[in-house]
Amino acid sequence: MFSRGAAGVQMGTRFIASKECTAPQAFKKMCINTKPEDIILIDSPVGMPGRAVRNELTEALQAQNPPPIRACDDCLKRCSRHYCILDVLNRAQRGDVTGGLVFSGTSASRIREILPVAEIIPKLISEMENTGGFYPDPR
Repeated sequence: MFSRGAAGVQMGTRFIASKECTAPQAFKKMCINTKPEDIILIDSPVGMPGRAVRNELTEALQAQNPPPIRACDDCLKRCSRHYCILDVLNRAQRGDVTGGLVFSGTSASRIREILPVAEIIPKLISEMENTGGFYPDPR
């Protein structure tokens, strides 16, 4: 990708849906069942937007009804304290894909199966070669 002009590449979502990833199966299944309309923008408590898979948590955030903060350790200097991002990320990491925050890349809806990394890498290279490079941003 760098040889084609990219300044950086983020591909975390694709590797979550790998056999080697230690994420819970519920998290992986959510990734492979995502549709394009399920990927939404949310505002994090630190003021940065992020893409996430739509679930009960993101619906509550969009309705301005975030989960209560149980305890705050002042972990981030510029946090709105609107909700605790560490709490909702930890929930997702433990497999709570309804109350946890599942960040996602723009192409998550293209992932349809959990594969070993040894199969993912050659597929990515083949797709890049066959398409001439980058996928258009679906925004």
